[in-house]
Amino acid sequence: MNRKKLFTNRITDVRYTGNVILTGSCEVGKSSIYLRYTKNQFDYSYQPTLSVNIINVTKKCNIPADTLVSLTLWDMPGEEDTQLRRSYYKDLDAAVVVVDLSNKEDVEKAALWKQDINNNTFVSAEVENTSPDDMQSKKRAENIFDKKIPIILMGNKFDKIEEEMHEGQLGGVPEIVHSLEKIAQENDFIGSVTVSAKSGDGSVHTAMQSLVRHLIEHNLTDATEKSRSLMKTLANKGKKLQENIKDKKEIPPEQQFQKLAVTDMPEFDDEFEQCNMSMKLLVGIIAAYNSALRNFRTACFAAGAIVDTKAPIEECLQGFDNTIGKDNEIEANQDGGTIQLILLESSKGATAEQKNVIKVFNSEVSVAISKITNLCLGINTRLEKREDTIKDLLLQINDLGSAKVRSRKDILRAREIAENNCDRIDTARKHAEKTFKAAQAIENKILGSLDW
Repeated sequence: MNRKKLFTNRITDVRYTGNVILTGSCEVGKSSIYLRYTKNQFDYSYQPTLSVNIINVTKKCNIPADTLVSLTLWDMPGEEDTQLRRSYYKDLDAAVVVVDLSNKEDVEKAALWKQDINNNTFVSAEVENTSPDDMQSKKRAENIFDKKIPIILMGNKFDKIEEEMHEGQLGGVPEIVHSLEKIAQENDFIGSVTVSAKSGDGSVHTAMQSLVRHLIEHNLTDATEKSRSLMKTLANKGKKLQENIKDKKEIPPEQQFQKLAVTDMPEFDDEFEQCNMSMKLLVGIIAAYNSALRNFRTACFAAGAIVDTKAPIEECLQGFDNTIGKDNEIEANQDGGTIQLILLESSKGATAEQKNVIKVFNSEVSVAISKITNLCLGINTRLEKREDTIKDLLLQINDLGSAKVRSRKDILRAREIAENNCDRIDTARKHAEKTFKAAQAIENKILGSLDW
């Protein structure tokens, strides 16, 4: 048995910096979100924020690939003076309006907070000072132009809503969540998300990561016109993808496999039939491997580990590392030739979505990787030997044709078919080799790592 902990790659280059403000009414949990995102902590004692808290935090955003971002996060008091609050709205890149999901009246105030941001946000710039009496050649000039920034609506205290649903034994989506989405849509937020700063379920990190990705991709150019759908559908898109995969009926790849063409020369066709069996097996193995990776990406998406279902598997693992939290520890256990991810007993508990990520990896990805690494090389070797034999037969094709009294036209036709078949065999071999290397790289990344 070989056990080693997984790890996260270190990234040192900051590729994006930005200013983000948390605003909203008193007691909605702005400071709790601030604390959860920056330090992954929660303070059970309520202490009203009397002055603005400012911190610079560096975080990894796995989409685009392993981007390190530096954010200056502003935690605003709920009862700040309007004129003083306006000074904090200068040179912002994004804003988060936080509301209390357990308080319907507070949720309905979201539009007012967004309007307050839109009315008071502005950009400052350096301009030339034309005054001859001033020794300074430049000065800061404010109110250069108004600036519309991306604003996300974040419904906090979802844990309270879940408790109420559990006590009332209610199912479905809570009405307050529908109201949150409707308000976000009607007031041009870029999206709405429900989070729980208290539970530490990764929802705060996922929501903030989505906002950062929005900023990176759009770079503040037409941020008000593009992508509301990214964060608005983040919570349920992964689930829908999983349902679509389950409902979709496809013809097995082995049945879709097209056999190599027949030359009507037994010497060639016998070899091609042997190649058909190997290639059909190869197609099935690779298709199962690709299907397992798709299901794993979908599970990671549903768990908030990634925001793009086409993300490389390495990013899925790193994103899962980010969302699983410091309170959970995972080991990679290689026993019997397959890798199994194990949530250690010392862990404080993962969410259902996070547990599903581990389940899909163990039951699908690990099995597919094992088949690829154990079978692909053998199949590739057999195909290589068959291909060499066929190429030798091509050198003798004229003699073979004379022995069976075949016309020149039939021999040329057989040659063309055999050469085309050789190209297909060669392509299959290259595909097998490429898939083997990819599967081996994933296996080595897990087993060769030191800590999660």
